[in-house]
Amino acid sequence: MFKLSQTHNQAFYTCADAEFVCEVVSYLFANHAETRIKLPDSEFAIRELPENRLVRWSNSESKARGYGMSWQSSLIAFVVIMVVTAPNFDENIRIRSVISDEKVFPEERLDLLWSETDDAVWEEVSESYDPKCWFAEADDLRGAT
Repeated sequence: MFKLSQTHNQAFYTCADAEFVCEVVSYLFANHAETRIKLPDSEFAIRELPENRLVRWSNSESKARGYGMSWQSSLIAFVVIMVVTAPNFDENIRIRSVISDEKVFPEERLDLLWSETDDAVWEEVSESYDPKCWFAEADDLRGAT
């Protein structure tokens, strides 16, 4: 019987992850091209950002995985929420209470978030927008444009 090794499995997941990130980037370009991204010293529309920057940011779906989400639709939605609201939207206590509620199936939490979160909370999220959250520790701010 043929069995895949751990190395083979890892290669499969790496390819799947890379393809998923490309889907996220394509979705952002197609549906949110005019959305403005704030950086520490500038602001850009998504369409103005280099694709490699969006690829790194699209890896932010790992934050969604930390809340138990695994469906591609949920992961994309999480990244889109980061883009259209704030990269640190999940730091808001009311938002976090919804997306980390273990009584709710992880894939249903974002739908619940939209239906249960009022405009005042989204305004708080907007006011607490932290542009530094777009950058990983090793990310060079000079490479933002």
